[in-house]
Amino acid sequence: MAVFASDPIDVSAQVNYPATPQVTIPFRPKTIAITIEDKHESDPALMKGCVVSFDGVKNAAFMLAGNESGAWVWETQLYSVVYLKKYGDGGGATRIRVSAEG
Repeated sequence: MAVFASDPIDVSAQVNYPATPQVTIPFRPKTIAITIEDKHESDPALMKGCVVSFDGVKNAAFMLAGNESGAWVWETQLYSVVYLKKYGDGGGATRIRVSAEG
């Protein structure tokens, strides 16, 4: 089984999806997991999050650090690229890690 893990990706300045994906998985994954590595902030002005897309256009998930939406897993994926952008107005880095199995 093939396994992939990205380095942490900082999306704190990424307001829109980029023209090219931040992550390209080098095989056709069966499972993709995306996790926010930042800690939860109780102050809404500091909350950190991201939006995930597999085509750079349609939103697949909205994620916030420190709650149930801070980690998502997709099964039987047809995509091998991941686009990320910042969600919310939280300050500081939003570190995202993408992993996959195939």
